[in-house]
Amino acid sequence: MDNHYLTPEQTSRYLHVAVRTLTNWRYRGEGPRYVKAGRLVRYRLSDLDAWLNGTYPS
Repeated sequence: MDNHYLTPEQTSRYLHVAVRTLTNWRYRGEGPRYVKAGRLVRYRLSDLDAWLNGTYPS
């Protein structure tokens, strides 16, 4: 499992969506999984790939 974490800016480039879209998804409880450490938001690369492939575990 890849434990590399991306910032929202890196994630937006990876997914080809705006950072604001990621913010909206988090607010609505949609989109890929993310982790918060205080005010920092990070996305695990393996979670992004699973989300893109539609292979999120239930």
